[in-house]
Amino acid sequence: MGTSGSKRSSPSARVPRAAATGVPVFLALLACGACTTQRWPAPMGGLGGASSGLPAPDPSGIDEVLVLRHGDPVEVRQAGALGSYPLRFYRKQERVRPGGLVLVGAGGKAEVLWPGLPTGALLLGQAVARIGATSAGEPALILEELENARVQLAPGHSVALIGGARLSGDANEEQSGPYLVERIAPDLMRVRNQSRASCGIEYRDEQIVLQPGELVELAILGAGSAPTDHEEQTRVVKSPGGPISLQGQVEARTEGADVVLRGTSGGGSAVARGIEIRLAAGASALLTGLAPTVAPASPASIEPKKATAPESAPGSAPTPAQPQAPSPVPSTTPTTPPTPNSP
Repeated sequence: MGTSGSKRSSPSARVPRAAATGVPVFLALLACGACTTQRWPAPMGGLGGASSGLPAPDPSGIDEVLVLRHGDPVEVRQAGALGSYPLRFYRKQERVRPGGLVLVGAGGKAEVLWPGLPTGALLLGQAVARIGATSAGEPALILEELENARVQLAPGHSVALIGGARLSGDANEEQSGPYLVERIAPDLMRVRNQSRASCGIEYRDEQIVLQPGELVELAILGAGSAPTDHEEQTRVVKSPGGPISLQGQVEARTEGADVVLRGTSGGGSAVARGIEIRLAAGASALLTGLAPTVAPASPASIEPKKATAPESAPGSAPTPAQPQAPSPVPSTTPTTPPTPNSP
């Protein structure tokens, strides 16, 4: 039996060919697994830098504060911006310039820090706080709405409470506080001094001093409770011609029946008998003829004294006036003699 001229390949000869074919496929799959998956549209990124449309912070860092988010929701509004933006879990802090707002919702928790200074405020619950320009004499923080706050102050710093009343610490302490401020009613707030030194509250024309451990409850007035400048208040002084109202830096001195007015450094005004006198710094005015003059009584105006009825003896009852009997009226009818009877 003859054999054919073609030779069949053995199975061992086909294995290297299959292995050689599978190696490029495995390398291709490995290369595909190393590639990153692309998605369209791309994931949204957080707010960052100039792309957020917010004003760039001042590199000098003057009056700039740092806002930290400890509990959601917390939002900030930069000075001059039309809207606010939230602080997310991937961006828990933000720098805010004076005039900016810190908005805390119900259940939120935010902290405001002044870099390099021991001033700080922890806001708990609903709050609206405005950053003040301390270099311009404003309070470091202005609380427009508040639920609870814990405040610490550096020397020279103050906090404006709801309505405008100012809370300031001890000037001799490097860090004053903590002071607890809470709103206990729609028209009432409470300030508690938990520091080791005293603190002061300027409430309208009152100066309140809180010793360590003391507290005070302040009314939230619709007209505001901002401290009043005592030099701008109207003062009333007495003069020989009546009261004189002084406003501003004006002094009044009485010399006999005259009054001397003098304006000090800032000047002011005075009102006497309906006339307003404005005095600049260093100017003076003399008011004379203020005392009222009494004209002598004329003889014709003197009325003669009327005779008085004699007084009754003490202990005797007054006798009532007896009515007078009417006088008889004469009759004008003539009298006729009697007529005799006829038989």
